[in-house]
Formats: sequence, structure tokens, C-alpha cells
Amino acid sequence: MTRSRALPILPPALPSSAHLRPPWIALLAIAGVLISLHSSRRGVGVTPDSTVYLSAARSLQGGHGLRALDYRSEAPRPLTHFPPAVPTLFALAGWPDRDPVEGARRMNALLFGANIFLVGLA
Repeated sequence: MTRSRALPILPPALPSSAHLRPPWIALLAIAGVLISLHSSRRGVGVTPDSTVYLSAARSLQGGHGLRALDYRSEAPRPLTHFPPAVPTLFALAGWPDRDPVEGARRMNALLFGANIFLVGLA
């Protein structure tokens, strides 16, 4: 005679919190943007490459194309050894007040918030 075993009774499944995740992640991303903007209000860190990008962005805003200051000369030279998208984005982000440094600060804060949001969704 075979003996049947009773299957354990499982507790009911807890309600999924997946529908609550995006709003909380969005709030964290917004907080990250605000913290980034607040902490960089006195300026962003500038490296030698940053000076090339920012001078090319200023040149683009001035209508002179992508020309950057170079350590070998005092006159701006065509931007040939750096990617053109970065100074273009700095120039576009800084367009309202014609300041690519401020545009870089805004762009950095927004990308930081987007990074928080996307990592939170993963």
C-alpha cells in the first residue's frame, strides 16, 4: 500500500511591488539631479581636455565653428584630435545663457539623474 504525502500549503503570493518601483526611482533620480546641481554651483572640475571642449563650445556659440585653443599656439585651431559631439552638446546645453560651462554642469546633472533611473530599473 502506498502512502500519499500531503503537499505543503504555500502562503499566498505577496502583491508585486513592481508597479511602485518607477515612481520611487524617478524621485531618487530627481534628487540626484538636484544634489548634483547644488554641489556644483560654485563650478565644475576642469581638466586640460575640458578646456579644449569648452573653448570649442564657445567658438561654436560664437559662430566660428569647432575651433579650440591649443597649448601650441595662441590662436584657436580646428578641432581635429577630439570628438566633436562633446563640445557641440556643451554649446547646445549652454545656449540659453551663452555659457558652455553652465551647459556642461546642467548636462552632467541630467545624465547623472538618468543614470540613477536606468540603474534603478535594472
